[in-house]
Amino acid sequence: MFSLCRSPASIVFLDDDPDFLETLALLLPSRWRYDFYLRPAPLQERLETEAAAWTARVERLQAAVAGAGLGESLPARILRDWAEDGERYALAGICVVDYSMPAMSGLEFLERLPDWPGARILLTGRADEHIAVRAFNAGLIEQFIPKQGDDSAGRVARAIEQLMDGAQTRMGNPCRATLKPEQLRLLQHASVAAELRRWVGESGWVEYVALGEPFGLLGRDAAGRAGWLQLEAPSELATVAELAASVGWSSQRVEQLGHGRGVTNLEFVLALGEPGSAEVRQPFVLGTEGELLAAFFEVPAPQGEAPAGAYADFLARQPSRTLIR
Repeated sequence: MFSLCRSPASIVFLDDDPDFLETLALLLPSRWRYDFYLRPAPLQERLETEAAAWTARVERLQAAVAGAGLGESLPARILRDWAEDGERYALAGICVVDYSMPAMSGLEFLERLPDWPGARILLTGRADEHIAVRAFNAGLIEQFIPKQGDDSAGRVARAIEQLMDGAQTRMGNPCRATLKPEQLRLLQHASVAAELRRWVGESGWVEYVALGEPFGLLGRDAAGRAGWLQLEAPSELATVAELAASVGWSSQRVEQLGHGRGVTNLEFVLALGEPGSAEVRQPFVLGTEGELLAAFFEVPAPQGEAPAGAYADFLARQPSRTLIR
């Protein structure tokens, strides 16, 4: 399964054991922001407030999708929102809760947050695991992790990494509506999905979104540099060649695109209003049977410049990890 969108989000912990939280604060990797809570009340207040912020973000993207082509294009709108809203990374996307707490159980706490869209992880003792299994089967949590034993911080970190792709999937992804059924099928083809996940990891992107028109992935690295992974289905090569011919490209270049010997970002840069930035690059193949052709392109300036709202800048501004009592 390939997630159609990814964006860094903060991770919040709720546990009445300060020693356990302090250990996590020391051992968890530095690539995410964490907040550690000892009491349910302040965390509940925060997540209830943030549920409205998540809804507002989705509604802005829905409006951008609905208005695509009416003034500002969807890729341009996404790039602008990324550049202007660096504080969105502070929104909690994953909540890790201990099951056994004196005021209420971890499941009781999570049941108080029906509108918060993030992923939920339950920490359990040996006697709690049968409860956690039922909660997982009922869809109340995404994962459960035993607290006892060695390497608890490592198990938590691995669970967070697995869930970060879909941390906000409960809210849905409005950009999914831009994808044609065949495009969606190709993205979820097992071998294509595996290779895209690997490519995203190797690219250094910390956030991306899949788009249908143009077809590809728009993403940014931690420094805020934007890139575009153009995707082409072999069945669409003739359409690409026709577009190149319509803007006056040479017959040799048109033939190259029509036969899949090159991939262009022409449709993408036209959407940005930067037709002079169009390029053709050697494609690489995605999928065991050549389901997709792909090529990477830097996003032309000024949209592709590293902005102040980059994820690395956000992390650098965060305070030291402390317990919230």
